Amino acid sequence: MYAGEALGLSTCMIGMVHPMIQNGIKAQQFRKKYAIEHKSKSGLMVIFGYAACSFQKGIKRSFAKVSIID
Repeated sequence: MYAGEALGLSTCMIGMVHPMIQNGIKAQQFRKKYAIEHKSKSGLMVIFGYAACSFQKGIKRSFAKVSIID
């Protein structure tokens, strides 16, 4: 994702439901289109593309404290 952002692409990480890529005709077509093996246990996908719009500012978030123990 960092590499895509560095190249000016927008990125979005999307969690996938495992049965979506395993069962049915549409799943077979999806696997063939994106070269995913049938026994794959993929849990997420990352989408790359050029944004259709731009934003003035991002969402302000607070993060939990991280403690590093040596």
